[in-house]
Parts: sequence; C-alpha cells; structure tokens
Amino acid sequence: MRVIRPILIVTLWVALSFIWVGVGQSADRVCTTTENIESWLTPHPVLKEWYQFYLNRHTCITDKGDFFKTLASSETLSTKMNQARITFDQFYVPLYHLMSVDWDDGAKEEKGQNIQSDLILLDHSLKKVLSNMSNDNRQYFQEMVLLDLPGEFV
Repeated sequence: MRVIRPILIVTLWVALSFIWVGVGQSADRVCTTTENIESWLTPHPVLKEWYQFYLNRHTCITDKGDFFKTLASSETLSTKMNQARITFDQFYVPLYHLMSVDWDDGAKEEKGQNIQSDLILLDHSLKKVLSNMSNDNRQYFQEMVLLDLPGEFV
C-alpha cells in the first residue's frame, strides 16, 4: 500500500500537468484560416495584426465583415483618429468600401485595385494613430477598440 500511494500521487500529478499545459496552450493558439481576406491583409502589417487579434479573441469564428464594422463603430478609435488629424475620407470612406466587399466571393479581381487602395489608407491611418504610443499603450488601445471595452483611451 505504501508503494501504490506514491505511484498514484505521481501519476495524478503528471496527468494534471498535461491537462494544465493543454489549457494554457489553447489560450495562446493562433487562428489559421485560408480565408480570402487574410491574403489581402498580408502586405498591411498593422491591419493583419489587428485582424489576427480580433479572430483569436472571437474563437476564430467571425463574419469577415465584422472586423471592419468593429473598427467603424469604435468611439475610442474615432477619438484617436480626430486627435491624429485623420480625415473622414482617409479612414471611414475606405472602411465603408471594405465593409461592402463580398469576401466569400473572392473579392473579385476587378475590384482588387480599389481594395488594395482602401487597405493602404486604413493601414496608414492606424500606423499614424499608433505612432506616438508605447507598445503597452498600443496593445491596450487595440484591446479597447477590437473588444469594445468600456472606457476611453486618452
């Protein structure tokens, strides 16, 4: 009996550690998708990072247009855009165009130039807003915008 008890304790400890590691890894996983939108975002590092963050926080299941709708509806982002002197035409007009794209249809190649132009404008606008922030503030700002957290980022 004295021999079985330590073996059971060690076995239980090993089993719990495997379960614990599995739980930790699932929180850190990265969504990998073959969606068309990701191929469009590849040359735009800020947008791609924000989209990946958005997907990870929404358990990899989201409507492709929801990401752009979330950006458009964020008051925190709007405030920072105004502070960075980014005009409506530089951010919200391209955002509107991207919300109307049918990403499931392969984002038709005839619209490809317009989509790239809109993505360039959005990426540039976000870079401009983030340029004066520390890395910690950037991450906090990203969370507030994409997770629609209450409060205002100043």
